[in-house]
Amino acid sequence: MAQTDLFVQLLSTLPGRSSPDLPEGYVRFQVNAAEARGVDILQWCHPEVLGKANTVTNPEHQNVLSGKDLMAVGFEEFKAEVRRRAQQPRPLKTVEGNMALSSSFIFINADQVDMDVAKYISDFFSLHSLCVFLPLQDGPDRERDTDIADSILKCDAFFLVYGKATAWWVRKAGRNYQSLHRGRSQPPRLSAIYLAPPEHKDDLAFNLPNFRKIDARLTPGAALLRPLLEELKGA
Repeated sequence: MAQTDLFVQLLSTLPGRSSPDLPEGYVRFQVNAAEARGVDILQWCHPEVLGKANTVTNPEHQNVLSGKDLMAVGFEEFKAEVRRRAQQPRPLKTVEGNMALSSSFIFINADQVDMDVAKYISDFFSLHSLCVFLPLQDGPDRERDTDIADSILKCDAFFLVYGKATAWWVRKAGRNYQSLHRGRSQPPRLSAIYLAPPEHKDDLAFNLPNFRKIDARLTPGAALLRPLLEELKGA
């Protein structure tokens, strides 16, 4: 998406695929990513689709079908508009704004059972030109522990994922962070524990100073991460 000038999306009354970590669905996520990057958007649906819009029960998809970039026209007319937009001269993209973002990085610590959630968070921030590191999954324990320690000491934002992992693992990771955190010259801009499905989980019974709680068990993750992105951009 970072190198894209025009984003084209074909729509129907169906919202498309979703997952527990992307409950808003891939269609909505793609639109959000394009909007965040300032990419020109063109969406198409058959005119009959709008006549059936009241049958759409998914609220995210209802918002997509009522968007300002949607063209409910014949497909040949839409293709002509795509060609016209694609052939328009475009200003050269500046990279100055992205350089400030990519010079810092986020570290997301997660147990192996929660790596799908960690990758979802990573993909979200990577789409917006932020550098993201995940913990190593292979290699000797000593190397992996050293890598985590180095990332905690140098990261600009830190996320600890609590999804399917045991409370014991998250508590251990929290203690490790707090111990290593003392060696930093200044704290990260942002530190947070990211709660992912399942909804019911054991109480961690700890409180880390300046740690935020991001509860994505029932709320779409992108909706919760977007304000944090803006905060990191403005930092």
